[in-house]
Amino acid sequence: MARLFEKARRWHKANLEPYGRVLLLQRLYQALLSADPPPGPPYHTTTNFAASRAGPGNVKPVHGGDAPGVAGVTTHRVLTKDRTFVDEVHYKGWSFKLGDWVHLSNPDDPSRPIVAQVFRCWVNDEPSQRGQPGLTVSWYYRPEQTFHPSNRMFWEGEVFKTSHFADHPLEDIIEKIACQFTARHIRGRPRPPFWYLGFPLYVCDSRYNDRDRVFVKIKNWNSCVPEEVRKSTEFMPIYPFERLILPSQFPSPFVGRGVKGPGGLVPVSGADTAEHSSVSVVDTQTSTNGRNLRSKKPVVDNHAGSARGYAGAGAQSMLPSASLSHHPQAMLPARPPGPDRSVLTAAGALAAGAHTEKLPAETAKHFDRDPATNEVLWFPAPPIDMARPSKPKYSLAYLHFLAMKRKRELSGPDDDDSGAAAIAKRGRLDVQPTATERLASILKEANTAA
Repeated sequence: MARLFEKARRWHKANLEPYGRVLLLQRLYQALLSADPPPGPPYHTTTNFAASRAGPGNVKPVHGGDAPGVAGVTTHRVLTKDRTFVDEVHYKGWSFKLGDWVHLSNPDDPSRPIVAQVFRCWVNDEPSQRGQPGLTVSWYYRPEQTFHPSNRMFWEGEVFKTSHFADHPLEDIIEKIACQFTARHIRGRPRPPFWYLGFPLYVCDSRYNDRDRVFVKIKNWNSCVPEEVRKSTEFMPIYPFERLILPSQFPSPFVGRGVKGPGGLVPVSGADTAEHSSVSVVDTQTSTNGRNLRSKKPVVDNHAGSARGYAGAGAQSMLPSASLSHHPQAMLPARPPGPDRSVLTAAGALAAGAHTEKLPAETAKHFDRDPATNEVLWFPAPPIDMARPSKPKYSLAYLHFLAMKRKRELSGPDDDDSGAAAIAKRGRLDVQPTATERLASILKEANTAA
């Protein structure tokens, strides 16, 4: 059943109603197999069978005071009362340990599961639930679960670290996922078993304070993960890219996309406008004849929360001669040096002024896109690495013929006929004498005896 639900999750597009129905059915299935199944049928629920009473965006801030929201769902720290901490727990063939990322059932919207990181694995010691395992996780908010100005841009798959810690039973787990901080996300992708191709992948660049509704760029990534894995070199290693790849940017989900809360838009302030049009200075390092030349170039920052130094220490060294910049989606990137191999040039549009049309959205969604420009990748010719046809092979009958021929050549002509000659000799010796020959033999013996 776990494999069946996995195939259903991969079949439907995330964050849509069919996807949410699959997750709701999976949560019901896991609830029916739990130690405390819901009564029924029919089965009734006000939380989509999730253990929490509210999800991200609808809970009260941990230090919110009189702020709206459901209280008592999350805390600002990991609880230690009435539980025994363990290194890992097992559920549905999966092993969950500190630092793992998971999708959890969302009581408010099943199509948007909770993105969380495991901070503790434990076994309950309370008399009513003794022996039942669970997880303490840190919640991450999606863009539609935050309050932000309408001009804010978001990375593709971006989530935000919060101060909310929550306890969840294992039945709330939907699947394993992965989330990278931007310093590693632009350099590569996680290696198995931390992430497999096709699994959900998120990126985090900032913290979100739901009490003040502000975003704060994360400068110390170690403060966002469990202490036990901070210094571990084995925590989520990556397959590195050949170059830095910046994620695509998208506008607010509340602008032109019809996405509903629990978040929302806030008025654009002067600070937000200045933040979006701010200019930062990024040190770039180039190499000329073995000498390192350092220069400073202005970089326009179009990502709210600022992307200054966003790649972390040493990230700029991966760029050979260009600064780390973020271009708006409407701007075309500068063409690299060399011959122009664009579609327009190949079609002679620049010389003839040909009319061009863009691919429809329903057609373009089936093709890969450039991570930097978000445009459909186009190739003027088929790939060079083509499969080479295999050479013709001899049949088994012909190979047997060659083997016997070689055997006869090595054995020689005398040995070749030895079998037939032996049969012929045995045949002559085995011939019975005739009656005349026997009579002559008897008379000869009689004369000799006389």
